[in-house]
Amino acid sequence: LHAEHAQLEEQLHQVQAESNVKMEEFDNVAKECQELESEIARSNKLQASKREEATQLKKQVTTLKDELASATWTFQEMQAEEEALASQIVSSPDRRKRELETKKEYLEKEKAETRRLQQEITDGKAKTARLQQAIKDLQETMV
Repeated sequence: LHAEHAQLEEQLHQVQAESNVKMEEFDNVAKECQELESEIARSNKLQASKREEATQLKKQVTTLKDELASATWTFQEMQAEEEALASQIVSSPDRRKRELETKKEYLEKEKAETRRLQQEITDGKAKTARLQQAIKDLQETMV
């Protein structure tokens, strides 16, 4: 009986030792689970933060697109206005003087051509008048 009791006690110590090892393993697994849960919670918070940041960035992109469209439209309006104003800009005095001289030369040539043509007309009228007089004189002499 004593041997059986010793054997049972030995088995009890062995089962208790195994139980202690299993409990330690269970505690380690539980601790790892808590760490993983904490890490998952941190990851979820980070993901929520990133999602919020992405939403804000999308809003910012939309705002920037609107601003770009507005700026582009304003730029095009300004270009059109610049083109309209460009025709009103006075060019350099030297260039204006050269243009004026060129126009004066052209005007003088045209005036000279006009005087020549007027002289030809006057000469033609005079010839016509002399010819008519000659015809008239000839007709009077023939009569």
